[in-house]
Amino acid sequence: MSSYQLDHLQYLETESIHIMREVAAEFERPTILFSGGKDSICLLRLAEKAFRPSDIPMPFLNVDTGHHFPELNEFRDRRAAELGGKLIVRKVEDAIASGIAVPTPGEISRNRLQIPTLLAAIDEFQFDCAIGGARRDEEKARAKERFFSFRDSFGQWDPRNQRPEIWNVYNARVNPGENMRVFPLSNWTEMDIWEYIKREKLEVPAIYFSHKRPGGAPRWSVAAGDGYRSAEGKRGSARDGGPRPHHRRHHQHRSRRKPGYHGRRYHRRDRGRARNRAWFACG
Repeated sequence: MSSYQLDHLQYLETESIHIMREVAAEFERPTILFSGGKDSICLLRLAEKAFRPSDIPMPFLNVDTGHHFPELNEFRDRRAAELGGKLIVRKVEDAIASGIAVPTPGEISRNRLQIPTLLAAIDEFQFDCAIGGARRDEEKARAKERFFSFRDSFGQWDPRNQRPEIWNVYNARVNPGENMRVFPLSNWTEMDIWEYIKREKLEVPAIYFSHKRPGGAPRWSVAAGDGYRSAEGKRGSARDGGPRPHHRRHHQHRSRRKPGYHGRRYHRRDRGRARNRAWFACG
């Protein structure tokens, strides 16, 4: 009798396919968040394996910040058309114009503005589940996410009040107005993503490959012989919100100490020298 064992990628693949089938069985109006990036590319491959030869039973949703590379948007549209799925694109610029998203004056990044835009799209189409490509190895906040991550009617997530997932049993019950975020790639790492793309021979946007590309002006840049400077030439400091290199932060903290004090160790040494000088003077 031959033994049947799964390798690491096969185990992750079967786990993710099982989760996507659970979503299709438990929710009425799910959607897949598809941006054209490497993680969402793997999500689409897993969706194909989960539901083929039938069509993928959920539309694709993308929140466009307006800062995406043209290669990424072209790949997103073309890949969605190849799979025969419905692609829904909601732009942050339209959300700002309609008052859904309110930008902070001077803020360059639009990542924060994606949240109200996404919530508005979920409310518009009455989605009760959104499948995302977040992984636990990306940051500390995402490391706390479960496979099925509950969101209340305000779109809020409480990491201290999550539903247990014992023996791969998932609670998918939501009330009207609430929704669930599902992350089938939670146990994947970035290396797993690239290994899976290589093994499955998946196409990725050209932006991932080395080539000449236009770049934007950074808000802070390093000037020779000085700390960090803004694009306008202003000197950055921790007091006005600008970053500082590690060694300059130490200099800043030292400047706040009392005059004549250079640390506990040096203070004791100076005190001992003063006592010795006084003893020799008395002798």
